[in-house]
Amino acid sequence: MNEAIYIHKHQTSPYVFTHGISFREFSYALPQPLAPLLLLKSDYPGGIFHMHTLHAVVLEDELDELRKEKVDEYSDFCWIDVEDTSSLDELSPEEIAELLYLGHMKQPLRKPFLNTLRNRFVYLSHNDGHFNKTYYRDWQDFYGMLSVVFSEKISKKVQDKWVLPPFRKASKIRPVTLTLWKELESQLEEGALISLSSMEVNRIKVTIPIYVVGDYVDIDQLFEDFEPKKYNPIASLVYHRKSEQWAVT
Repeated sequence: MNEAIYIHKHQTSPYVFTHGISFREFSYALPQPLAPLLLLKSDYPGGIFHMHTLHAVVLEDELDELRKEKVDEYSDFCWIDVEDTSSLDELSPEEIAELLYLGHMKQPLRKPFLNTLRNRFVYLSHNDGHFNKTYYRDWQDFYGMLSVVFSEKISKKVQDKWVLPPFRKASKIRPVTLTLWKELESQLEEGALISLSSMEVNRIKVTIPIYVVGDYVDIDQLFEDFEPKKYNPIASLVYHRKSEQWAVT
């Protein structure tokens, strides 16, 4: 996987195309724990078979097992969360047909959020982490997840570059605030590439460039087209080590 995060946020239809964020990262970084998952399309061998929908359900106590799976090696990994598993028995034939369509076509027949299930997400991935399409009922979930995943990735990359006194562990990079992500919202809606491989680190700060690259559904084509020397960063995220604060420049 390339050292970059691609984000294309669609405001009117509440979904985001991403590259560089895996299910494991996504699920650990959410502001609230995941509810049980109804697997729409997956090679996962576990879960409980649900007779009414003819799909497997992964309960909360099995989520850690699912996180250990190499879901990026599945061709497709698609699911919808379920607030209360008893609501699955209340799904109408039309709603079950909508779920089948959703898993197969990677888009809703009518709407991504079912009142019966009260789902927060629809997660549709192909080669998980390489190309993901995720619907969010609440954008706060998206920005909260993105902040945690981003800070974790940056923390791992800088820990070997900052010189520390003996026996002192590097502190984790603080998450980017919602306010700063909102400043970058127009770039995310155009299609933004946050280049971790172009990150600059010195003893004072970390600078990560952000490029507007447009709308891509073929991620391989994106990286064939993208050459940093031909693009000027539209902005940069800068982390100041002393104040432990992020800024957009």
